[in-house]
Amino acid sequence: MTNSFVNTLQEPAKNKERNLFSSSIIINGEQAYITERRSLVCREMLKIEDLWVSIDDRQVLKGVNFSMGYGEINVLFGPNGAGKTTFMMTLMGFPRYRIDQGKIYFKGDDITNQDLAERARLGLGISFQRPPQSKG
Repeated sequence: MTNSFVNTLQEPAKNKERNLFSSSIIINGEQAYITERRSLVCREMLKIEDLWVSIDDRQVLKGVNFSMGYGEINVLFGPNGAGKTTFMMTLMGFPRYRIDQGKIYFKGDDITNQDLAERARLGLGISFQRPPQSKG
């Protein structure tokens, strides 16, 4: 018997508040369900709201707001000491960077209190530019 999909992406009423969607599939005559997490109302991949961050009791970021849509490419640049590294390390969840206030949303989910490993599992990552070095 071949596999066939039925009622693809049908939202179960009991899971609306958690953005869970399920697909029904028939496998060898038995019905199974595939559940996945999606946010159809979320237009931003990353959203930062009123973020205040401290390092060793020194306030570094004060009231940062930021949003980035799906498919966008953003560059963070500024003078030394402006808070670029603090912002990126806070997004990744490095424990030295304490969030005093504000929220971080990734793909519609609040990740403010999640640790670095969980954020990485969700697909969040950072990269720093390293210009090529040349001799001469």
